[in-house]
Amino acid sequence: MSQPSAYPPAASFRPASGWQFGEQPPQPVARTVALPALTATVLVVAAYLVMVQGIVAVVTVSDAAPDAVVRTAFTWLAGGAALAVLFALPSRSLPLLVATGAIALVDAIAYVVLGAMGLTGAYDPAIVAVALLLSAAAAAIGVASVAASKASLMTPAIVLGALGVVAFYGISIVSPILVNGVVDQTLSTAGRTVPVAALAVAAGVLLHRTDGALGVLAGAVLGVFGLSLAIAPVVSAILGTPPAAGSIVVVVLRVALVLAAAALVVVQSRRR
Repeated sequence: MSQPSAYPPAASFRPASGWQFGEQPPQPVARTVALPALTATVLVVAAYLVMVQGIVAVVTVSDAAPDAVVRTAFTWLAGGAALAVLFALPSRSLPLLVATGAIALVDAIAYVVLGAMGLTGAYDPAIVAVALLLSAAAAAIGVASVAASKASLMTPAIVLGALGVVAFYGISIVSPILVNGVVDQTLSTAGRTVPVAALAVAAGVLLHRTDGALGVLAGAVLGVFGLSLAIAPVVSAILGTPPAAGSIVVVVLRVALVLAAAALVVVQSRRR
């Protein structure tokens, strides 16, 4: 008959999950924080208000006919449509991406049609349409990224969105030079457009990371972009052609909306 052991059985060792076979515990990874839909919507509205700014300017200067107002709306909307897509992308919001992409596509088609009729006032409406198509493509890829939960698709969407903005604002500088050569207005045009485009692209890219210090930086750049929207009216006033009072009101509203969005970004980033 066997005798009981004088020693108690050794306790079995069960390593915690993640440590078996020399594995290391999972490390935290950096994650992209989506821009809140409310903040993105405020920025999109501010972008589209440039169309209202153009309409107010035309109606104030002359008693414009309805068809002239429609042409002005589509013409001035182009820059706003590109900016709207760029600011909608960080939200990862399907409704915003679908809406801004559709508007960019419709405006691209309108530019081609109006350009063929010689009604846009642009030097090269077809190239403007290409810039808008870049923005529409950016929104479409953004929709695919969100719908398929593939974050990797957001990178080409950001690139195309930035190219759409750069292309549109670049056209406003390069095209007149190609047509008329360097004239007195070239420097003033560059001064009104280059800072706005550069700050818009920088803010649009930075808004894809709105947590912690990166969020504060994104909010700061966005705020400077908002202030840059006042460059054009100031330059026009200096050159002796002050904008209409109605246009100034719209500009002030646009600046206020962007600054409000910038403040929201900073506040939200500090809470994370």
